[in-house]
Amino acid sequence: WMIYLMIHSVNKYMGFSKENRIPQFWVGLDEFIGKRIVVYGAGQMGQDIIWACNQMGQDIEAWVDRNFALYQREGLVVKDIGILENRDFINNIDVILIAVSSEETASFIKLKLLELGVPKQMIRWKKPIKVY
Repeated sequence: WMIYLMIHSVNKYMGFSKENRIPQFWVGLDEFIGKRIVVYGAGQMGQDIIWACNQMGQDIEAWVDRNFALYQREGLVVKDIGILENRDFINNIDVILIAVSSEETASFIKLKLLELGVPKQMIRWKKPIKVY
């Protein structure tokens, strides 16, 4: 708990730039290099994935979350998941990466994406490594 508080404080309150931070979650993203990616989830894991993609120079087509308005108020560029209902948009992406730490939550999101008509092979979730 103390390590978490220390790292969280360094990341949030020490005035470092967003490029210099320690991610709480790590997911290997090498297989997604050069792909057109949508990140689904704007919680801590989603923010860590967006940070990692930025560090790698990997563009993100969209960052979506069911609670997008909450994250927009925090200054994050998160969109409504409704954009995933647009067939033209879906046809121009390669992967939707579910950015949540819980496998149960990831399964629920996957079902919702399938209900929206997103092809199953496009939906990915990887078990994260918790850094701290």
